[in-house]
Formats: sequence, structure tokens, C-alpha cells
Amino acid sequence: MSLKYCFFILFSVVFCVFLITLHPTVAAYRDAGDLAVAERTLGIAHPPGYPFYVLLGKAVDALLPLGNPAYRLNVLSALGGAACVALLFLVLRALFPRGPAPFAAILAALSPALWRLSQVSEMYSVHAALAAGIVLVAARQSVSTESTLLYAALAGLLLGVAAGNHQTIILLMPGLAWMLLDDRLTHRDKARAMGYSLLLFIAGVSIYAFLPLRSSAEPLWKWGDPDSWGAFVRMVTRADYGGAKLHPEQSTFIWSTGLIVQHC
Repeated sequence: MSLKYCFFILFSVVFCVFLITLHPTVAAYRDAGDLAVAERTLGIAHPPGYPFYVLLGKAVDALLPLGNPAYRLNVLSALGGAACVALLFLVLRALFPRGPAPFAAILAALSPALWRLSQVSEMYSVHAALAAGIVLVAARQSVSTESTLLYAALAGLLLGVAAGNHQTIILLMPGLAWMLLDDRLTHRDKARAMGYSLLLFIAGVSIYAFLPLRSSAEPLWKWGDPDSWGAFVRMVTRADYGGAKLHPEQSTFIWSTGLIVQHC
């Protein structure tokens, strides 16, 4: 069976499983209600605002003529989870052609974390799909340098867009830098690859401009009032919300040694 058919079969089966077990409306899970209302009203979700998820959810809400708005956002999570599993299959097949990629991907699909987050209106399953897509680009580049500039541009764009979905994607940056500094490339190609990647990253992360632009329109749901530059920075750096605060006012001692060990 060809790789393309395996991809679509795996995606379809996992999506159907997630869809059958989907919550029928807003799930009683963490920030699901906040994100559902932000999507429905094109408002500002809790810091850092999650502009990519809100806009993508709005597109799915408008295009999918099924169920209530919260259910349609849950469907987006199921799509993200299924896409993550299918892309993970392609990653494993690229890196280990003779390995049991389908079984490993199915094991990931059945993991409690991914399955649970593919049932509710949270950004995590979409984030997992974006991360898997970035890793796939890196995996393809690792076995071929024929399209390095294309891979670099695509990786940069995906990284920027994913940063607008959840900021933890920056943990992939060292790996992408290593990819672009491949010893098989000439110094000129390395410089061009880094330039293209950086340019497309900036284009992708510019999606955060949605926050002040939409905030100025006074939507019904509006966290943090990110109209001004100071409020925008506080929003993006999570100065007033969450455990991982990046704002200099609170970042120095927000993580205790015990909490770091627990998270590791």
C-alpha cells in the first residue's frame, strides 16, 4: 500500500474514533469555555490570546454546517488530533523506513492525553499537528538537501503560525537551527536558508496583530484590553495569567525548584 493511502486511512480511522467520542457541546475542561466564546465572538481569549486558534476555529465554525458552535470547535480538535497522528506516521516512515510506523502512530492516538485533548475546544491537538508538521519538514530535509530553501521557508512559516497558537513551539527552535546548519550545505546556502526561515517566521508570527486590531473593535469577549503597546506586551508575555509567565515583572521567581522538577 502506498504511503499516501496509508496516511489517509490512518487519518480517517483516527478522526472517526475521536469524532464518536466527541463532547456534544462545551466541555467542562479547563479553558474550553473561554476559547469557545472567544472563537464565537472573534474576541480575545485568555493570555496570550491564541490568535491562530481563534481564527482557525472561526473558519471551521463558518464552514461546518453541523451541530452547535461549541461542537464544531470540538470537531476542529478531532481534526487536529487525527492530523497529528497521520503526520507522525510520515515522520517515522521518513526517518525509519523499515520501522513499525503505523503501530507507533496508533499508539500515540490511543494515548490518554492526545485522545482527551482531541475531544474538547482546546488548542493543544491543533498545536500537536503543527508541531508534527514542523518535525516532518525537518525529517524530509534530513534525508535530502535538494529543496533546502523550500524546507527552510516552510519550517519558518509553520513555526511562526504555531507560535500564534501556543508559544511552547519555540522549544523546536534549536532543532530547526541545527537543520539549517547542515554540514552538507554551503555557507551561502546556509545563510539563504536562515534568511528565508526568519522572514517567513516573522510573517507567520505577525498573526498576533489580530489582538490589538480586534481589541480596538470592542468585541464582547476581551481579555486584557491589548489596544496599547504595553497591554499587548503584557498579553503576549502572559504577565497576568498562567504559570509560565514570560513578563520580566514576574518571570524571575515564578518557577520554584520543586515545580521545575515536577514538570520535568
